[in-house]
Amino acid sequence: LNDYVRGQLSEKKKIKDLFVSVLKALDLQENTALFGTLISFGSNLCFGKHETKFRELLKKDFGDLMNIIVNMVTFVIEKTQEDMKEQEEIKLIKSQKLKKKEKKRLAEREAIQKQKVKDLILLKQVLCGFISNLALEPSFRKFFAAEEFLEYIVSLLRIEEDRKNFDWIGSSERILAVLINCSLATSAQEYLGKAGVFELIEKFSVKAFYSEEYKDLIVRLMYLLSRLVSQPEVILKIVSSKTMMIRLFLYFNRQFPDLTPHVLKILYAVFKLKDKLADLIKEHEININNFVKESREMTQEYMDTWNREKFINLAGLVSAFLDCFPNTASEYTSLIQDLTAIIKDKVDLERKNAAVLVAKLAKDETCKEAMRQNHTMQILMSLGDNVLKT
Repeated sequence: LNDYVRGQLSEKKKIKDLFVSVLKALDLQENTALFGTLISFGSNLCFGKHETKFRELLKKDFGDLMNIIVNMVTFVIEKTQEDMKEQEEIKLIKSQKLKKKEKKRLAEREAIQKQKVKDLILLKQVLCGFISNLALEPSFRKFFAAEEFLEYIVSLLRIEEDRKNFDWIGSSERILAVLINCSLATSAQEYLGKAGVFELIEKFSVKAFYSEEYKDLIVRLMYLLSRLVSQPEVILKIVSSKTMMIRLFLYFNRQFPDLTPHVLKILYAVFKLKDKLADLIKEHEININNFVKESREMTQEYMDTWNREKFINLAGLVSAFLDCFPNTASEYTSLIQDLTAIIKDKVDLERKNAAVLVAKLAKDETCKEAMRQNHTMQILMSLGDNVLKT
């Protein structure tokens, strides 16, 4: 639907009433494909610049709609598990010597099964899209972020990781989108932190190395993980995982701009471990030189083009990194002239984070010399306590 049509339909109560009434009246088992089409239509009306209108109308049928959604999610889980067993049975029968009539019956059975799978995949993917769109509204998100509902979504993700079917990439992306939007709620972050979601992210990360095919999947994996680092147990799991740590340092790279904000947030939480981290990095045999190079050049780029938000975040990350690896400070000497200019000319968080970073670098003799040449310390002293005010 284009924005104009979506805008016209999304504010009509009759459309909402018909949508909910048909969903309540139909039998899901007998009309799986039709449910998929209807949910796709409803999800479309919750998307785009008119998104809030249809969601507001749907709130009037909150109870009925939530029951319908829970029934659909449990149906998808149950039927997917049945499908997995059916595929194994067909595979086993195919491996045997069959008569002509038996082959024909098996072909018919397989055709029926494939159509059921096709209908089920459609329903699963559009249903996840619908839930993701609804979860942007606080009252819906409160329901979806509850442990009882999230348990279903985590089960769906676990099934996708386990079964490795042809649709696993697209389906996993949509399930992750649900978890990402639900994890706006603190309660969801707490549950997901304890529900084995990190282990699933880790498994997916092994299966989906960065390439065009897996790009969106990996971005969503890192996005979700960046939400979960609010939980201390998740941070400890990250740093204990060689698999995940290698990928985080690999993905902190200008070649992967879609990943950078999520990886930055994860690494910031990781670097807060300070003393423990250096030993773990050594144990994992991770080369930090690439991080030093990328973080230095990214910081310079953000200062040259003046990207305020990115500079603030990255300066904070580099400061946290230097707390863990102070012996790398001299590698950032080239930044001092521009950092000094920011301290002198800018205000608020950009000035504060630049000053904090300079303070970390001042512990290194090479950096100190560069600061003397640029009168950095005199500028800091002239500003007094104001430099650390936000």
